[in-house]
Amino acid sequence: NPETSDWRRNVIHAFNRFMAERGERNRWTDATRRKMMNVRRHLQEWRPDLKWSDFDEDGLFSYVAFLRTSTRMDNRKREEERGGLSDSTVEKHVGFLKWFLTWADHKGLLKCRDYASFRPKLQRAERPVIFLEWSELMTLYDLDLSDRPDLAPTRDVFCFCAFTSLRYSD
Repeated sequence: NPETSDWRRNVIHAFNRFMAERGERNRWTDATRRKMMNVRRHLQEWRPDLKWSDFDEDGLFSYVAFLRTSTRMDNRKREEERGGLSDSTVEKHVGFLKWFLTWADHKGLLKCRDYASFRPKLQRAERPVIFLEWSELMTLYDLDLSDRPDLAPTRDVFCFCAFTSLRYSD
């Protein structure tokens, strides 16, 4: 069957099959589908004539370098911007690629298994934990909102979260 053999030879066709299979089985959300379509787009931009042999250690490092320096879409401005992806985003893309390569390996498509031990050195930006001091929390808790009663429930939920060690975003 030519269609069957085509997806086995063509990396992008195999990626499409991976998305169809895994997407159905794992009940991917729209957000996951968009992420995987971005991975596919990056792979196509990285190497338009992509081959299975491109996924050796040198190729994987080349892909990481490409992601770190490629153009990206600034969603706020809706325009392309030079500078590449942040290291945390590159790390996620590499994880998605490894998911695909594991699938491809199980299908017998890969001869090289360098992806399994591939761990590029990426910088992780440590984000400071931001919290209120007790006096700040009590100032908010005791705040008189009689002139803005619509804000009182929001304040109460925020204070409840702080008193119970929950992040407000959760």
